[in-house]
Amino acid sequence: VLEHPGGRLLYHNQRVLKDIGYSAEQLRAGRYQEIFWPEFRPLYEKLCIDCQDGQEHRRIYYWAERRIWEQITAKIITWQEKTPAVLLTIADTTEMGAQESIYKHLAYFDHLLGLPNGQKLEEDINELANIETMVLMYFEIEQFEDIIELYGWDVADELLVQVRDWLIASESRRAQLYRVNDGFAILGRCVSLYDAKDRAGELLQRFVEPWHVPSLGRDYAIYCRVKVGIIYGKYVKNEMRNLILRTIRTA
Repeated sequence: VLEHPGGRLLYHNQRVLKDIGYSAEQLRAGRYQEIFWPEFRPLYEKLCIDCQDGQEHRRIYYWAERRIWEQITAKIITWQEKTPAVLLTIADTTEMGAQESIYKHLAYFDHLLGLPNGQKLEEDINELANIETMVLMYFEIEQFEDIIELYGWDVADELLVQVRDWLIASESRRAQLYRVNDGFAILGRCVSLYDAKDRAGELLQRFVEPWHVPSLGRDYAIYCRVKVGIIYGKYVKNEMRNLILRTIRTA
């Protein structure tokens, strides 16, 4: 139990002593800023804000340092009938947390390429604070279905892996790569429109050359073309879906 909003510890059980590693005297003299690990503090502060509605709130959190998952539950109460306080409970949910991590990965990442997907892209864009120097580029390989029909899924998948690897190797650290629908999206941060157009030119130039894809002891030289679209700055948030749809419709 912690005083609200001051954060002074009012009550704890013996499990807290074991988990945190402080003595009872140290805990009674401290506030949450001194007691809790640095990675826990923003989570606690966010829970306190959520609890202003009088309801109980909880989070599942992974403690990287301790390599365990825990469920943190918080609710604002009146301690000993006079002091506003936060009742905080922490339960080890390592097995459940690991499953949640798996489900989250399935929901937000492409299973073949391991890249964040369109849902993750949309969430990332919605959380952008400064969009004036953002650029979103989307491109697709034209007639990719013909490649599948001619060479099979194994060759087509390996082609996508090679494209991904080239994009990662040649991409600036200021950009994040995504697998969206049947194409790829690149979300660039703190770049100019000139930089984005230059990057699009590099991309088109790379596809002038064949991709050499090995499969079953053979090496296939695959030529393919791409369609590229770019949106910049304040239009990124509102036009993301239109960019992808327009690129698809022009196939």
